[in-house]
Amino acid sequence: MADIQAETSDDETASVSRGKKVFRWSLIVTGILAALIAVGLAVSVSYSNIETIDRFMLDLKPWLGYWRLLLFAAVFGGWNRWSAMYALWASMSAEQLDLMIGCRWRMAAWVLVMEAVFSQHVLIDFVNNLLQAGAAS
Repeated sequence: MADIQAETSDDETASVSRGKKVFRWSLIVTGILAALIAVGLAVSVSYSNIETIDRFMLDLKPWLGYWRLLLFAAVFGGWNRWSAMYALWASMSAEQLDLMIGCRWRMAAWVLVMEAVFSQHVLIDFVNNLLQAGAAS
């Protein structure tokens, strides 16, 4: 009995260690990409004026919207497949996989809420309307 518990404990320790390693590398890659984006924005602002960049972003807005919709469809349409692949890689149990699959629509709803609030400027418009209503009274 003690041997079985020791093996299970070693497997869990290895899994946690692998998870920490993946998290660290993901964080490093994300930081590097954020730094590259910041440098790219700084260079683009220094070589062109703000109006040109604003016009470029307005021209790209529909295409970026399509790109986000395609990503949403890929992630949430293939949620079962991605979850199964991750569960196999992370040595998850069947109960953990079922729990992850069950969170699919909750995650989709929250991603759409964040999309509406941050990308579609719903929060900014709401605050501006509040400020205008306060200034009018």
